[in-house]
Amino acid sequence: MNAPRYRSVEEMPEKMRLLFQDQYLAEHTAKQARQKAREAQPAPVIPTPVTSPAGGLGFKPHGAVLVGTDHAALDALNKTERRYYDLLRTRPDLVWIGVHVWKLRLAANTYFTPDFTTLDSSGCLTMIDTKGGFTREDAQLKLKLVARTFPMFRIVKAVWEKGRWNETVLPA
Repeated sequence: MNAPRYRSVEEMPEKMRLLFQDQYLAEHTAKQARQKAREAQPAPVIPTPVTSPAGGLGFKPHGAVLVGTDHAALDALNKTERRYYDLLRTRPDLVWIGVHVWKLRLAANTYFTPDFTTLDSSGCLTMIDTKGGFTREDAQLKLKLVARTFPMFRIVKAVWEKGRWNETVLPA
């Protein structure tokens, strides 16, 4: 192993010493800037326990809509989703209802965002995708892939047909 050429910065020639000090100063300044940026970042959002109108203790993650309350995410719902949301609000067993809360990655550049995610009083997490009568084949295949990829969730396809909801639970 090669021994260091200089034992200290003072032994270096002046131009080399200035170059070394400039490089050290630049690295030190960049390190301080990174540290300040890390300190300036907001703390992560931690779900807070809330008591639902349906009774029992639930959690309200970012973007979730607690049963019986309003939220800005509701403004983005289309007519079919709004109709199903109104149905979900009538169910007393739900602890909370999430509206477009999660985005599940299925493959490269392939994602699934359920219209609703619900948690019932027994702790069952259900992801619901609403359709207005016609379902394209690729959407049906994506739902089947979600059910197989995430067997820990109950996946439901809710279709509005002939004035009523037809709910299908997809097998894992």
